Amino acid sequence: MQILKLGQMMGGSNAPRAFEPTDISSLQLWYKHLAGLENYDGETDPDDFIDGDLIKWQSQVGSNLLDNDQNWNRPIWNVSKMSVDINNITFYEFTSNLSLTGDFSFCFSVQVKATPSSDGLLGSSSINMFEIEDNNTFAFRAGGSTEVTITHASETLAADNWYTIIANRASGTLSVYVDGGGITNTLWGTATDSDTFAVETVGSWNGDSQNLNGYIRDLSHFNAALSSSERANMIAYINNY
Repeated sequence: MQILKLGQMMGGSNAPRAFEPTDISSLQLWYKHLAGLENYDGETDPDDFIDGDLIKWQSQVGSNLLDNDQNWNRPIWNVSKMSVDINNITFYEFTSNLSLTGDFSFCFSVQVKATPSSDGLLGSSSINMFEIEDNNTFAFRAGGSTEVTITHASETLAADNWYTIIANRASGTLSVYVDGGGITNTLWGTATDSDTFAVETVGSWNGDSQNLNGYIRDLSHFNAALSSSERANMIAYINNY
């Protein structure tokens, strides 16, 4: 008969630790749900935020901050969703822009407010990067390249569902995986683009246009394409909020 120690019975130090993005060695940025947030009044506890608070978001890894010098365009807080509201007209800027020349991955926890239509997730002032083009299509555009799209033949995204969206590039092959709203860790499709992706903004497809009409509650960036097991762990982590 196995005898459990008290710490094991009580979920103490011997209990297994839950997976977090920091367990993946290629993690570069992690904008964690309910962490690293600060409103316009300098408060940092989300329980103190009110609807409409202007929100900054600090990465849990490194020093990159999501902010916006144009305060009236900074994303706001939504109390009922306990998440950042991109609000269709607002966007974030990285304090240090990203230049992606090789493999990468981004993992979003996102909810759209209406049927998607050019809802930007990543962009810059001049170069489009990644958007939800419509309810079954994602689009990428790197510097100097034409747009490439990834469309699913039967699955669609709908309003008011939380989705985990993972965008990967491995050796020039782009792929998108989606989980949520009745969709289970599904490969949306693939496309090819080896050009450099310049990323300056979150929630915007191209500077201050074609913005996300929805909410973001978690975002992480990796400098390698996630493996199948890493994708599964990220999806489980987000689903365990």
